[in-house]
Amino acid sequence: MFLLNGKRILVTGASRGIGFGISKILAHHGAHLYLTSLDPTRLEEAVQKINQDPNTRGIIAGYSATDLSRPGNGSTIVKKAVDSMNGLDGIVYVPPPPPPGFFNELTSDDWRYSSQVLIHSAVEIVKTALDSLKESARSNRNPSIVFVTSIAAWEPDPVITTSSALRIALHGLTQVLARDIGRYGIRVNAIVPGYILTDRLMSLATKKIPDNPEKYLDSLREKIPLGRIGTPEDMGYVALFLLSDASSYINGAIIPVDGGLHRKTI
Repeated sequence: MFLLNGKRILVTGASRGIGFGISKILAHHGAHLYLTSLDPTRLEEAVQKINQDPNTRGIIAGYSATDLSRPGNGSTIVKKAVDSMNGLDGIVYVPPPPPPGFFNELTSDDWRYSSQVLIHSAVEIVKTALDSLKESARSNRNPSIVFVTSIAAWEPDPVITTSSALRIALHGLTQVLARDIGRYGIRVNAIVPGYILTDRLMSLATKKIPDNPEKYLDSLREKIPLGRIGTPEDMGYVALFLLSDASSYINGAIIPVDGGLHRKTI
């Protein structure tokens, strides 16, 4: 069963880590994808991997590298996606990683960059895509937006100060948009990765314990009820569900994907 047959979806941050894992799973289930990320070489490699994957049932309708830290580029990438796919039914916004660091280590430029990629670019993309998503809703294609946030929004960590402070805004945007544009039939949800095995997590582990990053990873595994660190594909299956018609009554949800690490009741 392919849940996304022909759904037209834009995925940012698609060349590696969580964004690539999501793109791969969506392609397995028949999506038509437009992919973007910062590094053109990595992006082309990611596209080749998906196209050569025997489980791929969708297509890469287009791809292009873009720097979402620059105002205006979010709008440009949406227009390219809409032109390439003759419309748009979904967006997965995977932000570029903000610079890690303790508060005193971060510069004003670090804060400006982080706010641009974590919130301003997301707003720009949704604004530009809104007319296309409304048309998708009118055509009964059940459009859906998925924001990828971070467990740092719930459990701030001083080693990733900007992420901890600013990803909260994406949670707020998720629920505001769900209540606002939900009236057009556009659903908006967020998925909150816990510890997912990516280059970003390895970088954090090295920063935490420079001489033995694996020790830090083991300490994380001990905290997680399922006893393992997640994979990008774990994120992909949740995004798949939220983009599919199977989740047609889920709107404004903020869903942890963390093996049970998250302890909040509200």
